[in-house]
Amino acid sequence: MSVDSESQMAKLLEEMAAKLHDELRREKDDRQNTERVLMKLLDDSVEAIALRANDETVAKLKKRRDERDAARGQREKETAERTDYWQRKFKEEKEAAAAKKALAD
Repeated sequence: MSVDSESQMAKLLEEMAAKLHDELRREKDDRQNTERVLMKLLDDSVEAIALRANDETVAKLKKRRDERDAARGQREKETAERTDYWQRKFKEEKEAAAAKKALAD
């Protein structure tokens, strides 16, 4: 083999090795980019799920608070009605007692 053909063969092998190295680097970069994109999507998905869970939790808590407020309002209304009933009843009994006393005098 001549020196020229050996140098051409060495040059060809170096070029092939450089191309292979470049291809491997591109594949590695592509994998890393794909991984970054997938991780970003995963992070966004997890964040969206967390936000939705928080929104749902807040909505549930608000609904429960509204239900408690409504129940409290209903209890207060019923208490007021009972109070009014007993006040009327007391007033009627007091008036009846006064009328009875007036008749007795």
